[in-house]
Amino acid sequence: MNCIAKASILALLVILSVGCSSSRPTSYYVLNGREVVSQELTSSGSLLELGPITLPGYLDRRGIVVRTDEHALSVSDLHQWAEELDENIARVLQRELEACGKYDQVVLYPAPRGLSSGKRIQIVLDQFERLESGDVKIAAWIDSSSSDGTQTHSLFALQNSCPDASSYSATVSCLDALVVALAEELC
Repeated sequence: MNCIAKASILALLVILSVGCSSSRPTSYYVLNGREVVSQELTSSGSLLELGPITLPGYLDRRGIVVRTDEHALSVSDLHQWAEELDENIARVLQRELEACGKYDQVVLYPAPRGLSSGKRIQIVLDQFERLESGDVKIAAWIDSSSSDGTQTHSLFALQNSCPDASSYSATVSCLDALVVALAEELC
């Protein structure tokens, strides 16, 4: 093989390796809730223990999940949650519930030793995703128990349209609004 052919092959290999090594960067997203301003407390000394927040296995991952049809999901490698989704949802709910003014303090499960909560709310998410239609949906079972022994078990479900459903940033913003709506329901 002559020198020109070797040089051409080497140049081609260098071009291919540079082309293959450059990939699109991963984008990371967080839920933020609203910018909240604390309201005056309407209760006296009430403490809410929030959690745990339980996710189904298909949501317990970094990649953002999008439903592509009734039985199919797509998990993105390039669009990911910046932290564990259950922790992110819990933090937003905590901030929103503290701001609603119903509780003096909202602590995440498990409550620190020595703190006795008047109420505990556990949430089991069934759905938290963008649907094939472009809408976003949250469905969650809410278990609430009070120190007086009162217990409730209810389903919260909400589906909203999401403008620009093809954008992950818009999808996360719409999912964020669903978490705020859940907090309003709990308040």
